[in-house]
Amino acid sequence: AERLSLKQVEFKLGEVVEHVSHFVTPLAQKKNLAVNLETEYELTEYALYGDRERLGQILLNLAENAVRFTQSGSITLRIQATMLPQSEVSIRFEVQDSGIGVRPDARSRIFTAFEQVDNSQTRQFGGTGLGLAICKRLVRMMNGDIGVNSTEGHGSTFWFHVRLPIVAHARQDAPE
Repeated sequence: AERLSLKQVEFKLGEVVEHVSHFVTPLAQKKNLAVNLETEYELTEYALYGDRERLGQILLNLAENAVRFTQSGSITLRIQATMLPQSEVSIRFEVQDSGIGVRPDARSRIFTAFEQVDNSQTRQFGGTGLGLAICKRLVRMMNGDIGVNSTEGHGSTFWFHVRLPIVAHARQDAPE
């Protein structure tokens, strides 16, 4: 309805990752899926400025989809950052799974509202076809981009990147 808006608040990236992990890990454990987190400790301690809730919503949607479409194997949440001038950071989030994958002809449609790879999967796995469209809209509102790399039958890596200002580098008690 074009009514989404972003809130700009100070937050730590680690809090967002912890929140997503708190919800996704039990879902994955019910299916005997391993959940891996690949990020640098230092990155999680950066104090950033942006919409913490919407960032978490995007990451959670991608992670829940990964669990939904994966029957065995693992889910990996990967976060990488590149420092930019003017105290900004470019952050790339990836959610990789060993699930069913996405056909090449469907990759361009899955970020469109109410689109599904096919209707039989909607019945089998559930969903309305809105989650990825909302994610795309939110990422674009954050001046970022979103996409997928996938091999049908061998899993997918959904990714997105955003640029956020760094408020402070709040490194405390970093492990050696």
